[in-house]
Formats: sequence, C-alpha cells, structure tokens
Amino acid sequence: MNKGLFRLSRHPNCFGETLVAWSFWLTALDAGSTGLLTVFAPVLMTWLLLRVSGVTMLDEHLRATKPGYVEYMARTSAFVPWPRRRVPRGPQ
Repeated sequence: MNKGLFRLSRHPNCFGETLVAWSFWLTALDAGSTGLLTVFAPVLMTWLLLRVSGVTMLDEHLRATKPGYVEYMARTSAFVPWPRRRVPRGPQ
C-alpha cells in the first residue's frame, strides 16, 4: 500500500490509536491531580502498539509474507507519518 497515509507511515492506524489514547489522557487532566494518575493508560497503549501487538508483530508477519515489504520498510517510517527516505540502489 503506497497511497494516502500508508505512503508516509507503515502503520498509520496504530499511530492514530495512540493519538486517541493520549488525547483521552489530556482530557482527563481537566479532572486535576486524579487525571494525572491515569497516565499509565496511554503509556501502556503506546508500548503495546509499538513493541508487542502492533508495529513489531505486523512487520514480522508482512516481511515474511509480502514480496517487496523489506524495501517498503526501508523507505517508509514505521509509526509517525514522515516523508519517505531515499534508499540508495545497489551498484549499477
């Protein structure tokens, strides 16, 4: 997939879920000091999506099953939408 946000991020859905979790936490801050205590929730969600069930697991699976995914990984940011990197080609 090289269209839309997938051109800028391999996992834009995971990034969006993380933004939602952090926005809920920012909303909870309005409750005062008790809202601050809820910071564990977005931290846990971010860690799970980056290291356990999201980006890492999907990349391993897609690398093994989709031809060309390794090149896509080299060009495209894993999580945060970011402009594509240039990948040097081999000797010509």
